[in-house]
Amino acid sequence: MIKGKLSLMWRVVIAMVMVLSLSLVMAVPAMAAAPTITAVTPTDIPVGPAYTVLTGPVLQEAAAADIIVGTIILTAPTGFTFDTTSDVTATVTGDATQLKLGPGPGSDTQTVTPTETTITIDVFSVSVTNESAITYSGIKIKDSDNVPGTTGDLEFSGTSSATGSAGTLTSVPGDAHHFVVTTQNSGIEVAGTAFSVTLTAKDQFDNTATGYTGDHGITFTSIATAAPDGTLPTIPSGAQTISFASGEGTSVVAFTLVDVSEKPTISATDGTASGNSDAITVEGINLGSAYYHTDGTVNVTVNDQSKNLQTAVKETTSIRAMSDTTDPDKIIVALTETEVNTGIFSGTFTLVDTTPGTGELLVSTGDTITITYPIDTGFEVAPLNEAEVDDVSPIFAEVDPVVADAEFYKNGDTVTLTVDLDAAGYDVTADFSEIDSGYVAEDENATGGPVYTVTYDISADNTIADGDYAITVTAEDDAGNTATDDSCSVSLDNTAPLVTDAATDPQVIEPGTPIDVTFTATVVDDGSDIDTVTVDLSDPAIGGLAAQAMYDDGTNGDETADDGIYTYLLSGLNVATEDAGTYELVITATDVVGNENDTENITLRVIADVTAPVIESTEVEYPVGFESARVGDDVIITAVVTDDLAGVDTVTIDATAIGLTDAEALTLTDENTYSATLTVQAGTTVGTKTLTIVATDYADNPSDDLEVTVEVTLGLTAYNIGLSAGWNLISLPLIPDDSSIDVVLSGVGDISSVYYWYNDGTSTGWQSYVPGSGGTLTNMEDGKAYFIYMTGTDTLTITGTAMPAPPATPPTYDVYAGWNFIGFKSVENMANEVYLNTLITGVEKDYSILYGYDNTTGYFRVSPSPQAHGGATPGEMEVGYGYWLWLTTSSGTITP
Repeated sequence: MIKGKLSLMWRVVIAMVMVLSLSLVMAVPAMAAAPTITAVTPTDIPVGPAYTVLTGPVLQEAAAADIIVGTIILTAPTGFTFDTTSDVTATVTGDATQLKLGPGPGSDTQTVTPTETTITIDVFSVSVTNESAITYSGIKIKDSDNVPGTTGDLEFSGTSSATGSAGTLTSVPGDAHHFVVTTQNSGIEVAGTAFSVTLTAKDQFDNTATGYTGDHGITFTSIATAAPDGTLPTIPSGAQTISFASGEGTSVVAFTLVDVSEKPTISATDGTASGNSDAITVEGINLGSAYYHTDGTVNVTVNDQSKNLQTAVKETTSIRAMSDTTDPDKIIVALTETEVNTGIFSGTFTLVDTTPGTGELLVSTGDTITITYPIDTGFEVAPLNEAEVDDVSPIFAEVDPVVADAEFYKNGDTVTLTVDLDAAGYDVTADFSEIDSGYVAEDENATGGPVYTVTYDISADNTIADGDYAITVTAEDDAGNTATDDSCSVSLDNTAPLVTDAATDPQVIEPGTPIDVTFTATVVDDGSDIDTVTVDLSDPAIGGLAAQAMYDDGTNGDETADDGIYTYLLSGLNVATEDAGTYELVITATDVVGNENDTENITLRVIADVTAPVIESTEVEYPVGFESARVGDDVIITAVVTDDLAGVDTVTIDATAIGLTDAEALTLTDENTYSATLTVQAGTTVGTKTLTIVATDYADNPSDDLEVTVEVTLGLTAYNIGLSAGWNLISLPLIPDDSSIDVVLSGVGDISSVYYWYNDGTSTGWQSYVPGSGGTLTNMEDGKAYFIYMTGTDTLTITGTAMPAPPATPPTYDVYAGWNFIGFKSVENMANEVYLNTLITGVEKDYSILYGYDNTTGYFRVSPSPQAHGGATPGEMEVGYGYWLWLTTSSGTITP
C-alpha cells in the first residue's frame, strides 16, 4: 500500500518536472534578436601539422531569450580543419539557471567532439529573466593545405538564432624550420675576397617564415680547407648577430675562401633551424669579363697565396693565354702582386685581329680565350678560366623588327612591343621617354627571345602632348655589343572626342502626339578616331536605352555617311501630357583608346504650344551716315522677336523687293534680337521698297507678317554726322540743298558756336556763328571745314547730292599758301594722296602737313607720318571730318 502511494507520488513529481521543463522550453519569444558574436583569437593560423588553439568565440545575448532552442553549428573555413581528437566545451554564463545546453534536462556546459569541418552544440532551454552568454573553449584548428594566404570566416549557423562570422582566419607561414644559405655572389666567390652570406628562414613546407624577424644569433661552420701555402679560410666563429626582416637576413662581409681546388659549403644554425649552402666555386683567376672585343685589353687577376713568399716585396707570377685562332701557339703574360703581402697578382695583355706584337694575342670573333695557371710544370695546368671574343652585334629582323600592339595609347595604358631579333639571351630595353614624361630607364619589362615581348605602363600623370612618337629599342648581348631600332612609332591620345551642335529635330514636340524625332550631334576626334557615340534615352517618359547608339553610316536617320554627324531616329515618340517638360539627354562619345567626352546634352522640349512668336520691333540700318541705300550698299535689318513657350526657331525676311530671290535668315545676335545684312542687288529701282519679316517657333507656329521699308536712291541724298560734347571739326560730305547755316543746322540742339577759318589768298581770319544771334558766318558749304562747339550730343543730317545736277560742272575748291580749313567731300574714306592728288607735283606734295581733330583725343596727323585714328587706315581722310592743310605753294585747287 505504501509502495503504491510512493509510486503515485513520484509520478506526480515527474509530471510536474516535465511541465516545468516544457514551460522553460516553450518560454521563447516569437522573435529573438541574434546574439552578438565576439570573434576568436588569434586569427593568423601558422601552416604546419600543429593545431592552433583558439580563444572563444563568445555568443552574448542583448536580452533574455536571444539565444533560442535549437542547434548551433560552427563551421570551419574552406582550407582549415578542426582537431577531431580534442573535445570542445561550450559554457553558459549569466542566467545559467535558465539557459541550458545539451540534451534534456540540459546543463550549464556541453562538451562535444568536432568533425573536421563543424562543431555542433544544442540549446535545450532559453534564458527568461536576464541575458546570458555561451563561451567556447578548446577549439583547435589548422591549415589543411599548408599554403600561406588561405583565408575564410568561421561561420555560425543552425536552427538556433546564432548566425554570422566568428572571425576571419588567415593561414600564415609557420615557424622557422630550416635556412636557405646563399653567398653574396650566388655561389661563385673569388679566392681571398671577402663576401657575405644571406639566410632565408623557411618553415617545414619551404614557405618563407616571414614572422622570423629581429636579431638572432647564428653560428656558421664550413668544410672549406686551407690554401696550398697554408692560408686558412675565414669563417666567423661563435654566434653572429644577424638582423632579420620578413624572414631574411644578411651577415657582414666576413667570409673568405682560399683553396681554388675545392667546392666547399657553409652551414648555419640558430640552435633550432639549420641549413647548408650549395657547393661554392672558388675562383683563383679573374679575367675581369666573360667577353671581350677583338681590340680589347684583358685584365687578369690571380689569387695565389702560395706565391706570397716575401712579405715586404711585390712578387710576380705568370699565366699562359691562348685563343682558338692561335692554338697551339700561346703567349706568356707576367703578373705583378698588386700590393706587398697580398698574394693577389694582376696584369694585362692586348687582343688583336691582325699580326700580333709582343704581349698581344691574335684572336677572331667567336674565339674562346683560355688562361692556364700555374705554368711551372709544362702544360699540365689547373685551374683554367675562359672568356669569349665577340664583336657581333644583335641583329633585328628585316621585316617588322618592332611592332606595337596598338596604334594609339592614352595615359595609364600598357604598351606591348614585339621585338624580333636573331637570338635569345639579349638585354632588350625600350626608351619610352618620348611618349611619357614620367619614364624612368628600365621601367619597361622584357621577356622571351629571340622574339621578345616588351611591356610598359604609361604614367597616369604623363604630361606629354598628343602626337606621334618613335620608340627606340636597344638590344645588347653579354659582350656589350648593341643594336638599335627606331622603326616603331606609336601615337599618344589623351583628348576625348569633341561633341558639338547636339540637337533634336524637331526641337519641341507636342505631348500626347506620336512623332518621329531625330537626334543629331557633330562628333570629331583628331586622335585614335571615334569608337562609339550614344545618347541616353532611358528616362521613363521616353522609354529608350540608356546607351542608344547613334550612327554615321547613312542608316537610322543619318543623311550622309562619314560626315561626322551622328544620328539616331526615334520613331513614334509619344510623351504623355503629364510628362511634358524639358529633357536633357546625355551624349557620350568614346574614342578607340577609351577617352570619353565631357558631358554634352541634347535638349528635347515637350510643350503644348499654340501661341505664335511676336515680332516686337524692327530697325533698318543704312551704311554709316547714310539715310538711304544705293545698288551695292549693305543694309542691316534688325528685329526683336519673342516667344514665351517653345522659343523662336527661325526668323526670315522676304527681300525680293531689293533683288534677293530667296528668303534670307536673320540670325540671333543678342537676347531676342535677330539681324541680317542684305545687299541691294543690281537692277533694283529707286524708291521705297517693302520687305516682309516672319518668325516661327519650335512648335512650328508662324508669327504675323511684319513689313519694313528700305529707301533706295540713285545717289546719296542725306548723310548723318555725329556731334559730341565739346569741339567737333567737321565738313559736309554732300553738296547741301540749301547752304544757309540756319537751314544746315536746323534740328540740331546744344550748339554753342560755329567757326570757320578763311584764307582767300589775300587775307585770313575767323568767321563765326552763334545760334539765335547770328554772326559773320552765314553759310555752310561743301569743301570747307567748320569747328562746332557742342554742349551735348546730337546728329547733324546733311541733305544734298554728291554731285550737282546737270548741266553744272563738278565743284572745285581753291586753297592758298599757309593754313587752309578744308572739307572732305566724299561719302567714302579715301587716302589723302588720292583726294588731294591735284596738290601733288610729281612725287612732291604741295602741302607739308594735314591735321584732323578728334573730339576725345585732340589733333591727329594724317600726313606726313600718319597716325592711326578710329577705324580708319592711317593716312586716310574720313567722311564727315574737316582738316587743317598747310599749302607750301602760292595756291592750288582741290578737285574731289
